[in-house]
Amino acid sequence: MLCSRADFEAVEGFDGRFMLGDTKISWMLTAKEIPIRFVPNANVAHHHFGDFTRLFRERYARGKEFAEMRVEHFQWDQKRISKELLKTFFLLRLFSFLRRGFQNARQAKLGLAYLWVCPVILVGHAAWLAGELVFYLRHRGN
Repeated sequence: MLCSRADFEAVEGFDGRFMLGDTKISWMLTAKEIPIRFVPNANVAHHHFGDFTRLFRERYARGKEFAEMRVEHFQWDQKRISKELLKTFFLLRLFSFLRRGFQNARQAKLGLAYLWVCPVILVGHAAWLAGELVFYLRHRGN
């Protein structure tokens, strides 16, 4: 994510409590009506070293953290948590993630590459959503 120093300071920078600070900043920028743009020809590389087990654990942990951030940031009540829990449990969000990822890859002229690595993407998204699901289940009654 790239933004001006003024925009960064307008949202008070990164929240050090979370690994997903870029997500939280994007929510804050959106709330202040500061535009965020998708740049399909930007190159971003994430180098993950390890195996599927490490990938699954990392994505699972980030999914739990993301759910916690969402509930806190958007002040979700029990009804909203239950709605997200159902969408996650019935795989609606998984299919939505995969579709959106493919659309973005096609826009960047990388549709074939997306299909090639789709099994890894699927595992990553499934682990993330499993982490969210666990968080929502534990916080439904709180």
